[in-house]
Amino acid sequence: TSSPAPDQAPNPMGEEVQTARLPESDFNLGEFVQSLRTSQTFWPAAFGLGLVLACILLVLTSWAHNTGRFQLWSIQVQNAALSTTAFFGLKVQEVEIDGALRSSSDGLDDILERYQDKPILAASPQLIQSHVELLPWVKTARVERALPNKLVLTMEEKKPAAIWQHEEQFTLIDRNGDTIDGASVRNFSNLPIIVGAQVPDKVEEFLTFIEQEQSLKPHIKAAVLVSGRR
Repeated sequence: TSSPAPDQAPNPMGEEVQTARLPESDFNLGEFVQSLRTSQTFWPAAFGLGLVLACILLVLTSWAHNTGRFQLWSIQVQNAALSTTAFFGLKVQEVEIDGALRSSSDGLDDILERYQDKPILAASPQLIQSHVELLPWVKTARVERALPNKLVLTMEEKKPAAIWQHEEQFTLIDRNGDTIDGASVRNFSNLPIIVGAQVPDKVEEFLTFIEQEQSLKPHIKAAVLVSGRR
């Protein structure tokens, strides 16, 4: 007698019974993940899930930090949480800038490039704002997150109103007395030159005076403050 085939099982009645054989799986995890990531419904769901997980983890790490426990653990968990949010699309991929005329070539690009492709929840608007406002041309700045992947920077630049001469140095200065350190004065030869140590405190008063005296304004190219007076 012949032995039963591998896909057959012996039967007490002498009959051969066919057994089902599962088809070999061709499942590919990488292709499955890629198909999910390109699905139209994936990103909204992933964004929501990633945001919820990030909030939970950040709350836990904040608690650990405030209680002084598990400091190393909190750092590791926080980094893991931020990396997870970046994987789900919460990372800086675009920066929208409004109001920058002269600041882009004066260090602004260097500041913003630090955050490119980094987790957007790790980008502190207050910290970025403080760095931007240190730039010579920047008067005020405001930074906001526009989830999932954009930072919005709104800024106001200083407007040169005069050239301050002090100790053989020429510096642009605005009406508020704020200097624009390091900026070249060559392109602002039309501005009046004001000489004296107390110019930052008196520039607004001087400019208001010459604006009121329209007959004198075209003839004033320079002024000297003597004992703090014009």
